[in-house]
This record gives sequence, C-alpha cells and structure tokens, in this order.
Amino acid sequence: MSELGEIQEVDLRKQWQKEDREFTPWLSNNLDLIEEKLDIDLELKGTEVPVGSYNADIVAQPTQSEKGDVVIENQLGKSDHDHLGKIITYASGLDASYVVWVCKEIQEEHKAAVDWLNENFSKDVGFLALEIKLWKIGDSNMAPKFNVICKPDEWSKYVQSTASEELSETKRMQREFWSQFKEYLEEKGSPLNPRKPRPQHWYSFAIGVSGYHLSLIANTRDDRIECKLYIEENGTERIQELMRWREEIEEKCGAELEWNKLEEKKASGIAQYRDFNLYNKDKWEEAFKWLKDRLETFHKVFRPKVKKIEK
Repeated sequence: MSELGEIQEVDLRKQWQKEDREFTPWLSNNLDLIEEKLDIDLELKGTEVPVGSYNADIVAQPTQSEKGDVVIENQLGKSDHDHLGKIITYASGLDASYVVWVCKEIQEEHKAAVDWLNENFSKDVGFLALEIKLWKIGDSNMAPKFNVICKPDEWSKYVQSTASEELSETKRMQREFWSQFKEYLEEKGSPLNPRKPRPQHWYSFAIGVSGYHLSLIANTRDDRIECKLYIEENGTERIQELMRWREEIEEKCGAELEWNKLEEKKASGIAQYRDFNLYNKDKWEEAFKWLKDRLETFHKVFRPKVKKIEK
C-alpha cells in the first residue's frame, strides 16, 4: 500500500510577490476559479480600472445576465481597513452590481462589516468576500482553493434566475461547439488550458500578460471563425507599438492579419479569420483544427512581444 501524503498550506507570497504585477494578472486570467465558486459566468472587461484616485483591480461582466459589472478587489494578506474602504469606493464609483473582495483571510471585524454592507447598503449592489488558500502535498505543484465567506442574501436567487434563463438555438449550438472544441484540445494536447465553455460566440484564453488575452470567435452573422489578440485598454497605442514588428509577426503567423485600431473604443485587436458556417456540424473538426493551430501560433508569436511592451 502506498504512503499517503500530508496536505500543507503554502504562503501566498511564495507564488505571488506583488499584488498588482503578479496576483492581479493571474486572477484575471483564471476567472473560471471564481466563476466556479460563485456559479456565474464572467467575461473580463479590464484590470486596474481607474476610480477617482484609485484603480479597481479587476472588472468583469456576467455573460448571461442584465446585471451590472462585477468588481474584484484582491490582496495577498489578511483583510484590512484600507481595502474595506476601497470596495465601498468601487461600489459607489462604478456601475457594478457586485463587489468581490478576495484575500488570504477575512478577519472577523471585516466579515461583520461586509455583512452589514449587504444589509444596509443600496440594494442595487451586493458584496462578497472570498478567501484564497494555496495547498500542496509533498513536492506536488501548489493548488489554489477559494472559499466564500460572505455573500448577499439574494445571491442564490440571482444565480438561479441567471442559470434558468432559456437559451436560444444559437446559444445552445455555441456551447456545444466550444465544448467539443475543448475536448478536441484535450485529446490532441495543447500547452493552453481551456476554460469552461459558455453559450457565447467567443472563447477566451490567457496569454500571461495583464491587459491582453486571446479570443476565438464563432461569428454566425458573417459565417466565419476568428482568432484574435484582444487588447483591453489603450488599444490604439499598444497596437502602434506592436506594428513595429508587423512584418515579423505576419511572417511567423504565415498570414496577413487584420490590425484593428478602434479610435472611439478602448479595446482593439489583431485578428485572422476564415469563412465557416457554424451550422455545418460535419465540418466542425476542420474548424477545430484551424482554431487550435491559430490559437497556439498567436500565443507563441504575440506573448513575447506584449511582454516586451509591458516591461
């Protein structure tokens, strides 16, 4: 009989030294871990979002609800008065329906404060507090675990109403398409970790740099599939930086790309697409092959470039 290992808690700072440069980017690229605990689907909107003289760590949007944004404030230590003040500021300064406070430990006085906010603050805003722990067994890799400490009374009703929304035929097909694509990635092997598939036209992947992610798109309106480097903020400036290497990037990608500098919007992107009718299920595997190849190529080509820009 093999020996059993002992589960050990690991200090968060052994994995992340800096909250803004390391912990926030990791959390923004792993929203599925928070989605699982809150039982809602989130799509990242931005990081370090200005609110007066402060910056909200993460702002995300529920993908299947008319509710407002979810603001996530994180810290590596125990809860403190400074961050308590920030979550109240963000609740007041952003069009958010929920504010999520993530930290190593929620102290009793702050648990009581969050409960009080849920009872007495505007009913248009709810507050949640989550603790994050790192665990390992022997020499194994560290694994994160989230625990919900506080949540508003109506949270379960909100989750149930969101989950019970009837999906259209297109939404059901999108979820099936991405579910089968996830299985294809796992079967073929890929260095990128797919998130839980959602009933939506896009499927996002982390690139390891805050402010950027890769997005695959199944566009039923224009009958095409796309692979895109999505730039969340200051897109015009960042694309201008990347265009210094345009010839090299397109040569390594093996194709001419579409460089979208959206002057009137914060978000921009660099994309490649091909014609494809999503309703033709017999051709899905052909689409999966193209999407996997483009996804891994974009990750390999763009990741070192955006890291160089964001040094």
